[in-house]
Amino acid sequence: MGRRNIAKEIEADFEEVLELSSHQKTINSLRDELAIAKQEAELYKEQALKNVRQSLEASGGKYKIAIKEIKPSQQCRQTFTEAAIFKRAQSLKAEGQLDPVILVPLARSANKYQLEDGELRWRAANYLVEQGHSDWEYLDAVIAPISPSEEEIHRRSLIHHLHSEELNPLDRLEAITREIYWQIDLEINPEEIAKHNGDKLTASQDKLKKLLRNMHYFFKTNDEAKLKLMLLQQKPTANLQQEIASFELSDIQKKLLHLLLDLQINFQSFVANDLPMTSLTNDLKQGIRINGLGCHQALAINKLSAKNLKQTEDNALKTRALVLKQVINQHLSVRKTRSLVAQILEQHNSQIAQKQQKSVTKYIKYIKALEVSELSQEDKAVLIEALEAKLVKLRLN
Repeated sequence: MGRRNIAKEIEADFEEVLELSSHQKTINSLRDELAIAKQEAELYKEQALKNVRQSLEASGGKYKIAIKEIKPSQQCRQTFTEAAIFKRAQSLKAEGQLDPVILVPLARSANKYQLEDGELRWRAANYLVEQGHSDWEYLDAVIAPISPSEEEIHRRSLIHHLHSEELNPLDRLEAITREIYWQIDLEINPEEIAKHNGDKLTASQDKLKKLLRNMHYFFKTNDEAKLKLMLLQQKPTANLQQEIASFELSDIQKKLLHLLLDLQINFQSFVANDLPMTSLTNDLKQGIRINGLGCHQALAINKLSAKNLKQTEDNALKTRALVLKQVINQHLSVRKTRSLVAQILEQHNSQIAQKQQKSVTKYIKYIKALEVSELSQEDKAVLIEALEAKLVKLRLN
């Protein structure tokens, strides 16, 4: 009987292993399909840009434009690490400029241009000039015959980059929020601005976060609305505005949802994964954009705030800088970064507790050594009142 049970267990385990193996094959197959799709999308994008360059060159010609006459646009991709710039600079030195940058003339400034494509090449050329390579003071360029507004350039860039791997969560968040500010009036009143010492942008950011988090809570607690939103995200409809009108949201929230769905952004994913980037300190944003710090590692290091460390802002900044350097140099994973931050906070809180304990011990010794007979009646009354108040708090805690 025992042997039969063992045989059945072995058979069941074997079938489970086969099933898991089958699932793994399916997962691997889907990963391969996704990789191929991404590769095809990149090739399509490159071909599209190539066609645009060829068309612009054929109609208007190719020019040598001084890099000092070019400024970057408010495009979505803002992260250009030192390593990426150095690598492109080496490529320019070795192979030359293979493709011209695409520029848009600035309407209000003669002989000034804004980049629509080719910012990494432009940054690499600037780097080479700083290193003494004066032959890179000019770049080959084609000029777009249109002069769209900054908002139009940004929207084209957003649609172009939004679902690309080039955009990390920080770039994606800032690009989407910039688009929101341009498309939707968030109706910031004077009181909200006053709370942020007259800073309208910070007040706008604060209101946007509250609006999005309230919307997230609405869908989280309303199963019917949540299901309807999932269907809208999976299968866009021509009646999008009509479908959104049925949600119990404010007019501004409905406009927000319409814009996000129109850009094919998953609402829950955006709020859960991108919105937390708004809390990052400027030093950590710079760490992402220049030093190649991962966004999720940055969120972990962000916990080393002056408030959590009970330090000044300058000391907290120094602590984060040391941790950032360690994370990058040792290529720490998100899990290991979180563990490191937790250890620092625990160690720091322990040191604070020890200091508080020493301080308490010092005062207890002082009170014990105090000659109460030498105190005046008024001082005695004040001391008794203070000690009784502390006793009450100690008993309550």
